Amino acid sequence: MYSTKFSALYRLNQSINHVRRSFFSQTYINGQWVSSQSGETFKVYNPANGHEIGSVPDCNIQDAEKAVQAAHDAFHHKWSMKTGKERSIVMKKFYDLIVKNKDQLGKILTTEMLFSEHF
Repeated sequence: MYSTKFSALYRLNQSINHVRRSFFSQTYINGQWVSSQSGETFKVYNPANGHEIGSVPDCNIQDAEKAVQAAHDAFHHKWSMKTGKERSIVMKKFYDLIVKNKDQLGKILTTEMLFSEHF
């Protein structure tokens, strides 16, 4: 049982590391991880210990406009066309995914907020 637990924790950490690499190297726009338009990044440091965490995309106004346009299009061309029942089904699936992945999401959010998991 210990090896199964260790294996599951290892896979979880591998998955989190993949998300961290994506999170720190690209930005999420229109359902895809993409590089910033400038291709530039800046370093991010853990305020608790001063260690470098990684580099994040240095997004500019064009990146923001792409993200806003993608959100606008998704709402006006997809979401707003769904019935209330269809929307509730999507939201229930979203809720189920959050509950199912709450531990992993907690680790990702902790990393995103740049706080140590162990205060």
